[in-house]
Amino acid sequence: MPSVPALPTEFELRIRQLQLTAEMYTSSRDLRSWCEQNRNRLYVPEWLLEEWGIIVNLNFGAVAT
Repeated sequence: MPSVPALPTEFELRIRQLQLTAEMYTSSRDLRSWCEQNRNRLYVPEWLLEEWGIIVNLNFGAVAT
């Protein structure tokens, strides 16, 4: 069975759209805003969340029982 290439994450698509290098991530206001808005829904690197002090809500979207 042939291997399937990995698709980029939404985070990777966003940094491409913003034309950022890894060295530019922490200084980008647009990326920070995107990460804050999507932290509970999409992949954002843990080190970047920690750098900005962004807390992920682990119960986001959980159904109450």
